[in-house]
Amino acid sequence: MPAVRLPQRERRRDPRFALKGSVRIVVRQPLVTVEAALVDVSAGGLRCSLPAGTSLASGESVEVEVTIRETSDPARPPTIHLRGAGEVVRRSPVAPGSAELAIHLTGPLGFRDYFSQVRVY
Repeated sequence: MPAVRLPQRERRRDPRFALKGSVRIVVRQPLVTVEAALVDVSAGGLRCSLPAGTSLASGESVEVEVTIRETSDPARPPTIHLRGAGEVVRRSPVAPGSAELAIHLTGPLGFRDYFSQVRVY
């Protein structure tokens, strides 16, 4: 009898949204800062693409600074800066030397800039 392969059940509670932007990841002990590309976000976390040679691993507590960019006009400056804290829950290799990192946020992301600096169109 042939084996029936069932699709893997989705573990995420919240929908994910792909966004253009970058993530600065900071580990305090020892002090390590990594710049990564934002892949997607959800209410409980984010996923980013790490450059080759990064040594972040699952279980590390991190601080994150997320910069979301305007996708309709790449010449415009970044529009939203957010900051928060989280924990690395998964590191998945993508290509030789590079990986994707899943970070569970331990609280909501807050605005890094004051509202007076935000431009409204």
